[in-house]
Amino acid sequence: MGVTYQVEMNAAIETVFRYVSEEDLMREWQCGFMENIYFHKLEGMKRKGATFVQRIHNGRKVEEYAGEIIAFHRPSFYGVRLESDYLTMEIFYRLIETEAGGTIVHFECIPTFNNWYTKAIRPFLHQSLRTMGRKQLEALKACLEQQWQGMPLESRV
Repeated sequence: MGVTYQVEMNAAIETVFRYVSEEDLMREWQCGFMENIYFHKLEGMKRKGATFVQRIHNGRKVEEYAGEIIAFHRPSFYGVRLESDYLTMEIFYRLIETEAGGTIVHFECIPTFNNWYTKAIRPFLHQSLRTMGRKQLEALKACLEQQWQGMPLESRV
């Protein structure tokens, strides 16, 4: 069972796509995100299949996740798989352009718990993932809308 969340943003679809898929822009809104260290970085529209290690600052420690871009369809769909010893997450961002020029972001996180301990505390972890997804999308929305405040939607690319 996955975690889903949806939010509408007053930003152009291409801009939102860049913020969820480009490392430099992810730092502006993703809590704890430090960097992706790519084993082989694919450019342009051929990013699907790129593998990396994602480093996230969590409290006093730095956690590392093995990552792979599993979907890349600019500007409407981006997916990544992150894996550690205890948890694997497939995270998808589906973007839909609104008639007013904004974007609806549909977030989905599909967790797989990899050991007996995480399986035992699954309900707690599931709720934590739901809260994290909601907070991160609200942070993305605030970041985009603060940056583009007062600017016409068509020029927010």
